[in-house]
Amino acid sequence: MRPQLALYLLIIAIAASLWLPNLFTYGMFLDGVINANVAKQYANGIGSFFSLQECNCPNGAYVGHPPLAFAMQATTLKACGSAFYMDKVHSLLCAVAQLLLIGVLWLKAVPQHKLKKLVWLPCLLWLLSPIISWGYSSNLLENTMSMFTTATLIVMLAFMRGGKLLWLYAIVAALLSFAALLSKGPVAMFVLAAPIVFVGTYEDYNLRKALSFMAVYLTALTLLALAIWVLPEGNSYIRAYFEAQLIPSLNPSDASVIARLRILPFLLKALLPILVIVIAAYGATKTKWLNNIKVDLGNKAAYRFLILGLCATLPIMLSNKQSAFYVIPAIPVFAIGFALIIAEVVSILMDKYRASILHKAIGWLSLVAITGMVSVSVCNYGSMLRDGDMLTDAEQIHDLLQGDNVIADPLYQFVDEYQLKAYLNRLYSISVHNDMPNKWYLIKPETTLPEKARIIYKGKTLSVYTL
Repeated sequence: MRPQLALYLLIIAIAASLWLPNLFTYGMFLDGVINANVAKQYANGIGSFFSLQECNCPNGAYVGHPPLAFAMQATTLKACGSAFYMDKVHSLLCAVAQLLLIGVLWLKAVPQHKLKKLVWLPCLLWLLSPIISWGYSSNLLENTMSMFTTATLIVMLAFMRGGKLLWLYAIVAALLSFAALLSKGPVAMFVLAAPIVFVGTYEDYNLRKALSFMAVYLTALTLLALAIWVLPEGNSYIRAYFEAQLIPSLNPSDASVIARLRILPFLLKALLPILVIVIAAYGATKTKWLNNIKVDLGNKAAYRFLILGLCATLPIMLSNKQSAFYVIPAIPVFAIGFALIIAEVVSILMDKYRASILHKAIGWLSLVAITGMVSVSVCNYGSMLRDGDMLTDAEQIHDLLQGDNVIADPLYQFVDEYQLKAYLNRLYSISVHNDMPNKWYLIKPETTLPEKARIIYKGKTLSVYTL
């Protein structure tokens, strides 16, 4: 087995261990289930690109995020069906695409042919970030946005390295940036900093070329935004999105200074395994075995990528809404930057690795691991990863309703039970209404039944009665 092939198999084995065991299981993070609901409605012809619906009910309009990521997932559901596991399959497809994009970005970033063989290195660093394994099994919008921001950087670096076809590269970069913007909103615009950040990094790429590129790029981006704005449906959706999501998130009175700094520990936790590897590589250079090798702390491109990674995360401090998974689009950029720093050390280690039989062991063990993970995913089919009681109750409701797709919540006890309502909608197309007269009614198990009510199911998280 060739040494390089063994490393590729190692990357596949790590990815398989992260995502295959739970690929066909029930249960997912709330945001991912809501995203799946919106995509499912769109796939079923309910709503449109600028009129998304969270459920098939009178108050089901959804304006929480831009529409492109939902439309892309809806395409997956149309093509492959809307089985419960398809949301995780879609996330896995995003992860595979992201790995390929990271590889291409690495090839654009490194000048030496020898370092191009280390294309597996930034992929490995990316996979080792704990937020990646969780995020790409949770059907997050950041997964889609990250593909487009990474693709944008590939196009920008292609121009920086070549210096020609400015108009073509700038327009393509604008299209990809706009797609990222339509996937998750303004947080995608950190790529705007790249043309300036990388000035002086590559031969003949200077400030004049950067400004020329930015002029065409921003003009194209503005024209694309105006094209959406002049459409009545697009204008209406953007206004609703700003009012419901963007403006409230920037309200300075809704979060303290400390709360706005939460993104920093989130980022540190996401980068911790990568930092450990970088520190270990630096420590290895102090040993007799590698005492003539240095970690490339002066690598210009590396620092530019790290600065760009900060551009992707630090502006999030402006928002009072912060979650750990918001850093996902920045991880590919950091992975490239840190990989560049340790590339020379890893390259020397690779020479020793190729001269040994270690690659054979890595390759065959990776094949065994991949086979094992496929087997585990099949064995876990239909099991409940989380929210077991809630999922069991949702299934019982589906069986009880016998094809009805509405259940009432007359006491408003389930107004904030977003996870339950999301599961009911995604898995069984059942909507929960408050004021609508109905045949079936939800109630908390510990609540006293109304007069003449007859309990027909009592679960751990809910009960169902009829009159």
